[in-house]
Amino acid sequence: MPGPVLLGCNGTKYLAKFDFCTVQLNKTHSVIIGGRDSHTHDSTADVIVYDWTKGEWTLGPPLQTPRDSH
Repeated sequence: MPGPVLLGCNGTKYLAKFDFCTVQLNKTHSVIIGGRDSHTHDSTADVIVYDWTKGEWTLGPPLQTPRDSH
């Protein structure tokens, strides 16, 4: 099954990071955790949840410590 278009930063349609972790939480939700900013290459603390039933991305509470390549 094709996945959703990745949530972008600052209104773009593409995720502006790499080295993140993606997890399928259950039948209806996936999450992207951490990663590196594609401009600064700094680790991020972002948690972004995708609801497959609504086709929507939402921001979750940030990680306590930024992470990448995990």
